[in-house]
Amino acid sequence: MVREEFNLRVEEIERYYTFLQNIEQFDYTQGSQLIDENLAKILKANGFLLLYNLIESSVYHSIIEIFEELKNKKITYQSITPQLKKFWLKTKFKNEEAQTHQSISQKSFVYIEEIINNFPIDLLIKTIDYGGTITPNKIRQLSNELGLSFKEFSYKDYPNGKALTNIKAKRNELAHGKYSFGQIGRNLSFSGQTKEVNGEIKIIEFGLIHFKEFTITHLSEFINSVEDYIKGKKYAN
Repeated sequence: MVREEFNLRVEEIERYYTFLQNIEQFDYTQGSQLIDENLAKILKANGFLLLYNLIESSVYHSIIEIFEELKNKKITYQSITPQLKKFWLKTKFKNEEAQTHQSISQKSFVYIEEIINNFPIDLLIKTIDYGGTITPNKIRQLSNELGLSFKEFSYKDYPNGKALTNIKAKRNELAHGKYSFGQIGRNLSFSGQTKEVNGEIKIIEFGLIHFKEFTITHLSEFINSVEDYIKGKKYAN
């Protein structure tokens, strides 16, 4: 499910980014155009929203797929790894800070009953909400919490990490109204700037193409680890 959803959204993104590549070649001085230079800036900035949508969707559907597997196989709390137990409990008690002591006690009783009576592990979908907070470090943290074999990188120097961090920042700047779409897209090009250094291509300035490619690569590797986790039953104690 997560791979199919990922592929559908990647297809949407590829079509949109091909469009962005084409409009960058427009000559805006040649009379009337359906797309002028200002609209082109807005459309470029919108590319960040599509990429962030892919990021949050991939994380969300990965968690759903793992717990759907547990539910369908009727896996109980006693049968899962200590890491997954902690994640399940943390998710169960999510957003309980504002609840009264009595309410928390009542819910704790229900969860204890589920554990003692060997109920299959289940997860409320509404508790999975990252609301614009997903960064590469958040994905790495989630991987560790679930026990995924997702590779850990030095995100300070790793281009995938830089790309995803920037996408999240741009998404939030747009969502919270800090900058307009035109301002975000003003100095943004499709191809960016690269330079050959000792036979290697180095990115001097990220372009839209780099944000897209690094995001898709990073998330595909993450989903690979989820698929391996489920296929290898690595959730089992």
